[in-house]
Amino acid sequence: MARIKPSLETVKYLLENLDKFGISRISDLTYLDSSFKLFVYSAIRPSAKSLTSSMGKGITIEDAKCSALMESVETFYAEEVLPDVSNTSLKNIISSNNYFIRPDQISSLVSISEEFPIDWCWGTLLNLQKEVLIPHCFLSLDSNNVMNRLVGQNSNGLASGNSFEEALIYSFWELNERISVKNNKKSEVLVDKKFSFCIDDNIECIFYLYESPFCIPVVGCQIRNKSPLDIGKIFAGYASHSNIYFAMERALFEAIQSKVGVISGVRDDITDELYVRASKKTKLKESPRIERMRLNYALYEISVSEEYKNIKNILSQYKKDLAYYCYTQSEITVLKSFLVDI
Repeated sequence: MARIKPSLETVKYLLENLDKFGISRISDLTYLDSSFKLFVYSAIRPSAKSLTSSMGKGITIEDAKCSALMESVETFYAEEVLPDVSNTSLKNIISSNNYFIRPDQISSLVSISEEFPIDWCWGTLLNLQKEVLIPHCFLSLDSNNVMNRLVGQNSNGLASGNSFEEALIYSFWELNERISVKNNKKSEVLVDKKFSFCIDDNIECIFYLYESPFCIPVVGCQIRNKSPLDIGKIFAGYASHSNIYFAMERALFEAIQSKVGVISGVRDDITDELYVRASKKTKLKESPRIERMRLNYALYEISVSEEYKNIKNILSQYKKDLAYYCYTQSEITVLKSFLVDI
């Protein structure tokens, strides 16, 4: 998918506004692992109310810087969001005849009494074009807020872009990815040739194709250094994209970023439980072989507006809608979305 603006323009805007977002510096982590030819950067926000560091990766330095900075900016806006409706119970919301999302619609692990007063924000239903009330605790990443911590903070569906359409596309792809990975119905994709220019021959790379509720490719990638001197851990990355080749490449990039992040120690939310030892691998059923080809990016790219229309049509086809909340919509757009039944 072609982006609205090149990374260089976005980075220029972000660097001019570092003070606004509380970003103190960006660090080059690329050469902490020489096995990869991918740029990896970290953006640091000392005053963060959740994660102090955000990572980004890219084929160019500008792409990696943009990725790290945008990740940090997303978290910044999610930490600062304020409620539109305060201390109102679900029972009162139901009687108001407004569209709303129940807390248990977002997370099956959350149970909040209909009598208990909570905060709400006004969002929008994408296809219905109706305003909808969304529980503030699912939009906020402020870890100082007790309610946020009780329901379990997460960034599922939190995304950014240079336009509303661009941000919403990435938000939907992420939701599709998280649902598919959680369901964990997958098969191994056999790649006959070296898939990407950015990994050395001493790296073992395995791809998995996940079943998706919307029939949009979701790919998992696991990488491991073949050297016996390496720590032996398998690092994973996941991605969703309307084109399987791009999904594979994005998943590989995520796996590389994960490994570099662990080596650098910059991420304070990554624990040992997120990764598995090589000895725990299980054999999975095979899916058809996909040979690596030199991608003609112009051939596979479609415009943002076309991809946006496709997503709206897919949602209608599966009788779903997206309830989204825009944190900001100016030079960049930051939003979070939730899948809802129609």
